Amino acid sequence: MNILRRRTFDVIGAGNCPALKDRRGWTQVPKRPIYDLQEDLDGFGYPTKPDGIFGEITERGVQWFQEWKGLEKDGIFGPETSAVMAGPPSVLLEEVIYNALTLRNLIVTRDRLEIVGIRQKYFSDHTRNAYDDRFIILGPGVYETFQGSTDPGIKGAAVLRSGQQVYYEPGLHQGKYPCLRPVRGEKFKLIDKDGRPNIRTGWFNFHAGGNPSRLVRNWSAGCQIIAGNGGWKSRDYRRFLDLTYHNADQDRFRYSLIDYADLAHD
Repeated sequence: MNILRRRTFDVIGAGNCPALKDRRGWTQVPKRPIYDLQEDLDGFGYPTKPDGIFGEITERGVQWFQEWKGLEKDGIFGPETSAVMAGPPSVLLEEVIYNALTLRNLIVTRDRLEIVGIRQKYFSDHTRNAYDDRFIILGPGVYETFQGSTDPGIKGAAVLRSGQQVYYEPGLHQGKYPCLRPVRGEKFKLIDKDGRPNIRTGWFNFHAGGNPSRLVRNWSAGCQIIAGNGGWKSRDYRRFLDLTYHNADQDRFRYSLIDYADLAHD
């Protein structure tokens, strides 16, 4: 069993591989158990890029999981946290999302595909304009996740407020490539450039972004961005379109935006 923590590690049963320091100041242990942990966190809906380094993002992911499961929120992946993560889930992932929507007093319909955005506002030093949020498409027989940004833009740009639901339909982004665009007349709750709440209509599309390891480059205030190398031709964005834009059985999609803190309930 590995006990993993940031900066200093107690490693039990990890072989004779010595601990190393990388240039970012984090201690490394054999990458495989950390990589596996990061993949597990990603599967639970926490956006992390598996790299085998137990850094700040991974530590926060462990804290998020611990709070969700009612464990001590110390950021240490020890025997107790490992056992809970490896054991049978007490609630299916779909139910975690549905429960979170219910707690926010949002509409839940289980017989159609829904899009849910989860903003990493949960953390105090959350970075805007980064691909650090997650979109989930769920419904009958479907549960797929996409990395992206729910709040693209430099400081001062308007962003959507969490805790709202709006409806989207297939369209074209800037008249060029497939996207989801708001149903005409749909009203959005925003935080405007002055930091004040606002409500207005607008073409706040779901469209493609770029390299998920970088900041969002081509953005417009209020848009929801799907990350992927290759932009609108990326594998992830094409899969998003297959489930939505090219869906022959459904022409409108309800989008719910919530925070990671909303998932910390079981």
